[in-house]
Amino acid sequence: MSPLALVISLTLGLAAEDRPAVYHPSDVRQMQVLAAVLKRRVAYFELQLRMQKKGELLDPSRDGYGAVISAHRIVAPSFLFEDVERITVVGPRGRTPGKLVLSSPDRRVALVETEAPLEKIGLEPSAPAPPESRALDKFAFALVSTTPDGDVLVGTVTDDGSAPELEGHVRTTLRLSAGMPVFDESARLLGYARTAVWDHEKTLLVTPAQVEAARTATRAVAKSPAPQAPPWWTGPKEPRLRDAGP
Repeated sequence: MSPLALVISLTLGLAAEDRPAVYHPSDVRQMQVLAAVLKRRVAYFELQLRMQKKGELLDPSRDGYGAVISAHRIVAPSFLFEDVERITVVGPRGRTPGKLVLSSPDRRVALVETEAPLEKIGLEPSAPAPPESRALDKFAFALVSTTPDGDVLVGTVTDDGSAPELEGHVRTTLRLSAGMPVFDESARLLGYARTAVWDHEKTLLVTPAQVEAARTATRAVAKSPAPQAPPWWTGPKEPRLRDAGP
């Protein structure tokens, strides 16, 4: 039996209530089932870039990953969508167009929304991991890829994000990029890789709490925009002197 056929048979042969509440990396069978579960919770993006000013493409396309968080929405790092003209979301059973509905570059958070429910292409949302999943030495799991033969990477949590310098970002031993999501031992979302290829630090995650903070901040700005400060290069305004007259 091929590896793909084995994964499918294992997944179909286990009802939801029969799947392990906790996946352990020492159990090969559990890791095969976990890989199949995560491939339904991780979206793959095919991204078509806009033409540049001189009529040339710096890169004709880009790809990356995102975590499914609802029936129509996927969260991913914002840098994936810079200069993107067309977003295609790919799941185990097909593909569908997506559109960018939120981008917060400072927080590296973006939300992509699809018109059709993601379940139509074989994707489903993941619950956020609880705080105890961020404890030191807890297992962390990520896919190598969403392809049929993509295996699971195993790491551990090394920082829960409480240190001031981490600003809430969980750190694991996994070195990931392209927005690959990371899950706890019950296949709940710990976060996604915040790092781009040019970053030196490859082990930090954007957590569900940070995603919600970005969404909340965006809604607040939309309701009552803050006054914009003048550009720094304009300098302070000179006081106007009244003409004293003769």
